[in-house]
Amino acid sequence: MTMVTEFGRYRAGMAGLLDEAVREVGKTEEWLDVAVNGDKASPQAVLKEDPMGAYRPYCALLLHKARLHMVAMLRANERNSIHSLAVQMRPILECAGQVVHIFHKLMVEPNREAGSRAVLEYANADYYQSIIGLTKGDVGHAQLLKTILEASTMWAMNVQRFRRLRQTNKVAMLQGGEAWYRFLSDRFCHGKADLRGPAWRGGVGSIGSWDDFTFAGFMDYLVGQAAIMNLYATLCPLDGVVAKERIEASQARLEQVRAASRSLRNGAVSEIEKLRKGSQDE
Repeated sequence: MTMVTEFGRYRAGMAGLLDEAVREVGKTEEWLDVAVNGDKASPQAVLKEDPMGAYRPYCALLLHKARLHMVAMLRANERNSIHSLAVQMRPILECAGQVVHIFHKLMVEPNREAGSRAVLEYANADYYQSIIGLTKGDVGHAQLLKTILEASTMWAMNVQRFRRLRQTNKVAMLQGGEAWYRFLSDRFCHGKADLRGPAWRGGVGSIGSWDDFTFAGFMDYLVGQAAIMNLYATLCPLDGVVAKERIEASQARLEQVRAASRSLRNGAVSEIEKLRKGSQDE
């Protein structure tokens, strides 16, 4: 049937774009030149006299984490496991949202001082909640606040208030990020799935041609966000220098990904419209 062909083409095409995204993110991670697999960062990542140097290993680590989960998404797609694929999407979106947030605030917003303060406040809140969670409360509020205040003093920033950081805040800079994150959390991670329903709502029935559209749709959104993450990561200065050619190449790649995704998506949607029209004519 044509339906299988079109939906299958959409799914296979998006898997191909996701595989390419893994390589593109890997190239950017390599370009940042930070040894994320070792015990120490490479000498090139040391702060030296570069005030932006601290964000370089941070960005590289986020890209590395995202790339590992993107590979896991590909494996989940091969195994026809929509649950595994959806679970892997969440941390990728968290990484993408953080990269976009950091470099949009630091490099895009016109008020650089306000942007730097926003990033520092975010990092403080993330550090606080991460340590509280990892140590299960063994490290107290007073000790953490003291550490944060000392670090802020080093950056010549005065921490005036402390905001709570929600997981959805990490994806707030992504278009549709919060809605997607809540959906994935509710339907695939927090036990609220409709197990007897369709795959896109967390159902666990047999995989059919319509479910190819579900797999493709999930990867479609993710691939777009991965390309945006990669673009924003190229805004990270290396030794104070912004690589304009790399930014332009990443922007061009984003447009290519969007065009390819749109073409594949339109083919599948067109087939849905044909099927609807056919059922109405019967």
